[in-house]
Amino acid sequence: MKIDLKKDAKLDFVAAGEVLIDLISVNNSLKGLEDADDFKKLFGGSPANVACNVARQNKKTGFISSVGNDGFGAFIISQLKESGVNVENIQIKKNIPTSIVCVTKSTGNPEFAAYRCADAELSDMVSDYEIISNSKIFHFSAFCLSKDPTRTSVLKFAEHAKKSGCIIGFEPNYRSIMWDENLPSLEYIKSAISMCTIIKPSEDDSFHIFGKMSNEDYCREYYKLGAMNVVLTLGPDGALFYDGKIFKSFPSVADEVIDTTGAGDAFWSGLYCGLLEGHDFEESIKIASYFSAFKLKKIGAVADIPAVKDILKLIRKSAN
Repeated sequence: MKIDLKKDAKLDFVAAGEVLIDLISVNNSLKGLEDADDFKKLFGGSPANVACNVARQNKKTGFISSVGNDGFGAFIISQLKESGVNVENIQIKKNIPTSIVCVTKSTGNPEFAAYRCADAELSDMVSDYEIISNSKIFHFSAFCLSKDPTRTSVLKFAEHAKKSGCIIGFEPNYRSIMWDENLPSLEYIKSAISMCTIIKPSEDDSFHIFGKMSNEDYCREYYKLGAMNVVLTLGPDGALFYDGKIFKSFPSVADEVIDTTGAGDAFWSGLYCGLLEGHDFEESIKIASYFSAFKLKKIGAVADIPAVKDILKLIRKSAN
């Protein structure tokens, strides 16, 4: 199945949401953050990771977010620029530090602790709506929806993207611990799901939203809420695709796991790049699987990944 992209858009891809500093433990921690001593500073934030990966594939990419007026914020902006991301829509907040997340290095689900600051203070600007109008794909995540004013701004962006005819991708990385217990958090998540063309949950994401279900039922729930194309990632078991009509399984192609941080973001990036280069959904999921496999071999959320044309050679080779 093919997805139609806007023909006259000036940008290929725009993401909105959190960008932050990941402090990742240098060694695998037996007790998680409790016994993690040494940390390495890395660029992070799910939509920012996706934007960098997409830009590195020579796609015209914009990013909407906010950082502090500090050294960490300067580091983030330099990393975005280095990847080729347009940073004109990055807001620099005075007297508010850049957000930080401490993460354990892990071959499974890493433990994290988030210190939310500037990323939660994103306000909407006229220029933000302008670049969304001129993009083919708009992407955002659940993490950024847990705090206002960023939540209000990003949901407005998503509504504008839908009206503008953009393909909308939503990363449902929902964890209740990130939300004020007095907020109807799942209602916000379901509202976001209803707007998206593509959703890529993990099994863990799905459990936190719906509770325990079969993988097929998870896919059906997302579809019932309005997600037109569901790609449920299953770690070493690959991915399951559902479009309301058929289920199709895709095996993992990972042969080495050094660090899982950013693997899902790499998958997103491959999926988007495949679609932007005119491939159908099935081929784009295969491309995404290889993007994720290459990321798993590297430490940190953003890694060098071969061009789509080279990934396609690997896919063809494996099929023979």
